[in-house]
Amino acid sequence: MLTERNDIPELLGELISTKGKNWMAVYTKPRREKKLADYAVKNNINYYLPLTDSIKYYQRKKVVYKKPVFSSYVFVRVNYNEKKQLIISGHTVCFLNVRNENKFLNELQDIYQVREKGMEIFNHNYIEKGFKVKFINGPLKGVVGKVTDLKNIQKVVLQVNILKRAIAVTADSSNLEVIDNDNY
Repeated sequence: MLTERNDIPELLGELISTKGKNWMAVYTKPRREKKLADYAVKNNINYYLPLTDSIKYYQRKKVVYKKPVFSSYVFVRVNYNEKKQLIISGHTVCFLNVRNENKFLNELQDIYQVREKGMEIFNHNYIEKGFKVKFINGPLKGVVGKVTDLKNIQKVVLQVNILKRAIAVTADSSNLEVIDNDNY
């Protein structure tokens, strides 16, 4: 028997920039990401909480849970009053301000696209130096990531630079194009 729990949507609103509201990363208290997202839904506050499947096996059943891709973080688009509301929720520790909102949104949109296409993701170490690549074909067309070795491309790493955290997705090198070299 398979049981699946879908508590909250990954995204409320859109991953776009708007005047008067800023995107921020919220560092939450331990294991409170979904509770903060639920609070945001009830208060109509835009957020993005990328989730991945986690499977638990019990005696006679298999249960699929959704867990955050980046533990202790929820991304929100808020104005001053909405930020105060999130603080009142009791689930937040601090807010990380985003310096380059367009770059940040591109990173989140790439992760969102991978999640929407149902691609399997893996945790990965953050890459300081590497080759920036872009998918030119396939379901991930337009997604930008990094690889460390151009001769043996098996995984493309998608990063959230403000968090210094990353995920990886398997890739076919024929679908990729090198667009930048971060190696100095």
